[in-house]
Amino acid sequence: MNLIVGLGNPGIEYERSRHNMGFIVVDQLITGYKKSKKKMICHSIVTQLTYEDEEMILAKPMTFMNRSGVAVYELLRKYHLGCGNLIVIHDDVDFDWGTIRIKSCGGDGGHKGIRSIIESLGTNEFTRIRIGISKPTGNNETSDYVLETIEDAMWGQVPEIAERGSKAVKTVVKYGIVYAMNLFNRTH
Repeated sequence: MNLIVGLGNPGIEYERSRHNMGFIVVDQLITGYKKSKKKMICHSIVTQLTYEDEEMILAKPMTFMNRSGVAVYELLRKYHLGCGNLIVIHDDVDFDWGTIRIKSCGGDGGHKGIRSIIESLGTNEFTRIRIGISKPTGNNETSDYVLETIEDAMWGQVPEIAERGSKAVKTVVKYGIVYAMNLFNRTH
């Protein structure tokens, strides 16, 4: 069983923000499962699904980004899972728009949601699916940029990006992190 956590912020004002790419990918993973039921568990909207005989718990923490670790810690405890069963999906300004990269462990890279998870778990050894959102331009601060609404022209690309993010998660779940990293981390 794997706990798949998409990071984002709750509320309609953040739905189309760059910081919500994790939520968007989790929603894409749920698409097509007619019998999926959402429940509020451990400060998160949770859906349980089975993908090719692999159980997945999909979660969207409602704690706001900077407190994501609280929800992730509680979910791992509730489902008796270790960090080896955790996959976190999040936005990353260090990659071009739409780039998907998989990472097995490491620092937070300045991402406060990842920082919160590392602090709450006491380890950085968990899988991340990183969705590139590009760096801010001009004098735009990163903290403002990630919360801005994605422009309409770019928003049209989001379904395809979410689908690739969804495939990355499914590849990690079915074939393991090494295979998934070799497949998704290649430069094209």
